[in-house]
Amino acid sequence: MRLYYLAPLALLAGCQSATTTATNDVYALASTLTAAETAAVAYEHSASPDPAIVAQIKAAEELNTAAGRAAARKLQLQPIPPPAFNALFIGAFTPEELAEIATLLPYYSVNTPQVLLLGPALWANVATAMASKTVYNGAIYAAPDPAAAASFDAKYQTAYGSAPPAIADVGFDAAAIAGLLAADDYSVSALTSPAGFAGTDGVLQLGPDGQVQRGLAVFQVAPGGPVILSPAPATLAAPSS
Repeated sequence: MRLYYLAPLALLAGCQSATTTATNDVYALASTLTAAETAAVAYEHSASPDPAIVAQIKAAEELNTAAGRAAARKLQLQPIPPPAFNALFIGAFTPEELAEIATLLPYYSVNTPQVLLLGPALWANVATAMASKTVYNGAIYAAPDPAAAASFDAKYQTAYGSAPPAIADVGFDAAAIAGLLAADDYSVSALTSPAGFAGTDGVLQLGPDGQVQRGLAVFQVAPGGPVILSPAPATLAAPSS
């Protein structure tokens, strides 16, 4: 599989999954891309223009005449070959950006199921709306299973009269882990226990390098709402040293 990441690199952390790993031909492209730039980069890496066509375009442009320019424009409208990759990571997550990208991808022959579209955990907030764009049906992303936090959300709603903000579960987990490990004086061995911790959004594990590994479910964008392709794991393997 050839996988391209077209996204702010900081967003990639939002799509960590304990159940999936992409290792083959991974390309981190630009750190900040507009929707139009995303499509342009997709074209650059997906198109395999015929060298003969390229030479004809160059020759027509070098004529520096109206007829030459017209001929070059006509040649440039030749169909774009299928992409040379199998998967595309899209870092955009706002409805406006995703709508713009949805109009551009088919033009560059980036369509499912030939190309698997992947996105960050933030797609969980817009997955239902994304399904209205045909190009996104079948796209996948890793995110916490909402069912895991249902009890916490209900208790928060009762206590404060509103739904918890996105950061609330992280704060609750941090406080809970701190209270649990107080007796161990927060030793590294206790913090990085291979057993991990039962967090609000599911199992999590603190690595000796400071990274947090979470057990996320894999969702697929579909009409009527996202569906779970792979449930979140109940346990995590010990982090590699």
